Amino acid sequence: MLTSFATKVIGEAMNARTHPAIFLIACALMLLYASCGTPIGGFFNKQYENVVSYFNTYYNAEVAFDDAMKDVQATQGRAKVDDVLEPVTLTPSANQKFTTVIEKCSKLLQYHPTSSYVDDALLMIGKAYYYQGDFLKAERKFRELLVTLPQSDLVPQARLWLGRTLFRLRHPDEAVDVLKRLAEETSKSDRPISGEAYFALGYISLDQGDSAGAVSAYEKGLSLSRDKVRNAAIAYQLGMIEEKLGNWSNAAAAFRRVLDYKPAMNLEFNARLHYAASLSRINEFKKAYSLLDGLIGDSNYRELIPQAELERANVLRRQGKLEDAMAEYTRIDTVYKGTETAALSYFELAKLYENSFGDYARAYQAYDNSRNQSATAQTNPEAVKRADLLRKYLELRSRIDKIDSVIAVQDSLRSADARNDSVAIDSLQGVQRKSGKAEAGPDTTRQQGEIQHHDSSTTLAKLDTTLRRKPVPPAAAIDTTSLSGHTSVSREQTRTQFLSLDSLRFIRAKAEYELGTLFYLDLGRRDSAERYFEAALQDGPKEEFAPGVLFILADLKYSSNRADSTVRDSLYDRILAEFPQSPYAAEVRRLRGLPAISVDVDSAEIEYTKGEDALFRNEVDSALRSFRIIEERFPNSSFAAKATYAIGWIYANVLNIPDSAIANYRRVAQLYPQSPYAAVVKPIIAEIDAKEKPQEPVKAPSAPIKSVAPQAAPKPEEVAPPVSRPKTEIDEQRLPVEHGRQRVLSDSLRTPIKRMTEEPAP
Repeated sequence: MLTSFATKVIGEAMNARTHPAIFLIACALMLLYASCGTPIGGFFNKQYENVVSYFNTYYNAEVAFDDAMKDVQATQGRAKVDDVLEPVTLTPSANQKFTTVIEKCSKLLQYHPTSSYVDDALLMIGKAYYYQGDFLKAERKFRELLVTLPQSDLVPQARLWLGRTLFRLRHPDEAVDVLKRLAEETSKSDRPISGEAYFALGYISLDQGDSAGAVSAYEKGLSLSRDKVRNAAIAYQLGMIEEKLGNWSNAAAAFRRVLDYKPAMNLEFNARLHYAASLSRINEFKKAYSLLDGLIGDSNYRELIPQAELERANVLRRQGKLEDAMAEYTRIDTVYKGTETAALSYFELAKLYENSFGDYARAYQAYDNSRNQSATAQTNPEAVKRADLLRKYLELRSRIDKIDSVIAVQDSLRSADARNDSVAIDSLQGVQRKSGKAEAGPDTTRQQGEIQHHDSSTTLAKLDTTLRRKPVPPAAAIDTTSLSGHTSVSREQTRTQFLSLDSLRFIRAKAEYELGTLFYLDLGRRDSAERYFEAALQDGPKEEFAPGVLFILADLKYSSNRADSTVRDSLYDRILAEFPQSPYAAEVRRLRGLPAISVDVDSAEIEYTKGEDALFRNEVDSALRSFRIIEERFPNSSFAAKATYAIGWIYANVLNIPDSAIANYRRVAQLYPQSPYAAVVKPIIAEIDAKEKPQEPVKAPSAPIKSVAPQAAPKPEEVAPPVSRPKTEIDEQRLPVEHGRQRVLSDSLRTPIKRMTEEPAP
């Protein structure tokens, strides 16, 4: 009886953190019996050791651990996923407290190795290391407890923490094995531990992308756990998974389930918010409005009310009340300007403009406003991306509109010029000189509803390198006054200068091609992509656009015709027949299992590319050298006319040497009269000839050019002098600008033309 009484007193003393009198009585009893050489004395010796070790070390360690865990729980509560397995950043204070825990418990193990708190100390040290991120040391402590104290009642906890630690050490398979065996073995004997093991398995499944496995594990854990606070967090996580999967009924049930437990205030608000959103997805709008109105009217959620107002606007949008939703979004981003809620509101408004109204101009502005509201808004990356894509769309549409306007103006100018209508010419030329951004509206090919994103195949991504080429500026105007040397010419002496219609169409085709690319790869509008690709195919040079466009159109037609391969195969046949040496033809052969063919290397094209690249780097001398090599070595190449024109263009627009420019333009017209570049320079030559005394023209070759030696045509040195002034003296005001860097070549120069398979006419 005495032993029983002493045990009871000592037990009270162990819990006497606030009752020092009980502790003193217990110590007196132990001192009284400790000196006895009886079993009772031995018993008191053991209990005295426990009391001393508890109050000297373990108690202080436990207090420090509890204080540190308050900081950890506060941090985890702010995280997206409230879970022990979620990485957490410790505050300096919490880290120091865990260090204190390790020191105190280590002293207990050193000085009181027979204490009954050894297993508690080992487990607490392991947890402290775990939260500090030292998972190797944590693993050693958990395994030490399991090996040295296999009969301890803390073994299940040690196994649970070992499984968590193995996952953080990036051993997920081993972690799953430990946790699964623990969950099954303790499902009846220790339901809380089994529930936590299933929760950990759910987290690991979710981390590995197994949503179904996560849902199954979380459900099993909820059926076993009795911790209502923990269950509320898990049920919320379950709802978020179902929401991400688009299982709106299951999501609504999970969020409703959160309210059955004991969620913290913020968690309860978020659960109600998502519950309302899920209900609106299954057309239960009345319940959704009721929930949201309740949140908006609850003073306990005063700081969170803007989120509820935003979700109410979202419900209006889902219900199809688009005008009401737009008005609500506008009110929210005005009232809460500069906040994360305003950023989210602008983002939703932008999606409404883009997807429902097809108003890309307003959508761009809303995306731009969204990304400038709050640095912490989760939609910022997507807002930046969409704003940049729509800005590019607006620029390309503006370019096409301007080109169409110029074509229309020139048609009118030609008619007026034929009538010698000077008033009309002055008026139209004034229109042509006007500049300014076009206000691009919605794309006419857009369909109502959500964007259907398209993930292009690896093959397309590898092949279509030209899709991402930056646009080049329109052709620089040729200053015929500087070419002729006159500063003023009377109207009677001057004929109206017209741009080449082919050049204008090519510039438009370039923009159409880029728009097709934008819709195909970025905006996910396959119908619009198809329209613009077909327009580019019609307007642009065949070899520049056709192979890639045909290949992409084959994919678009195949998808839009329910996997009917007939149209696709016919387009593939065109690629093989018309462009057999293109990389797209090679890919078609690979797809069909046909043997590959050798591709001819065009040395003239390689040399032209070198000259072109040099010119874009403002290395004018190197560019002229490459273009002259083409003139001399490859006079029959389709790049010969282009190279000669490039030389003249450089003298006219970069070096400002009019005589050399016009000399090279004359060579283009004389040697390559059937080329599109001859069509560009002939009006310039005619203008010069009309202003000056006509000169004896150089006779064109009497027979088709078969092999032209360098002496058969005037040498470049005889036509134009070398660069007469350093590059630093180039008038930069004459250089086109694109994306902040100098560009010095016209669109017609940058793009290969249709190869001239026929010899020039004599």
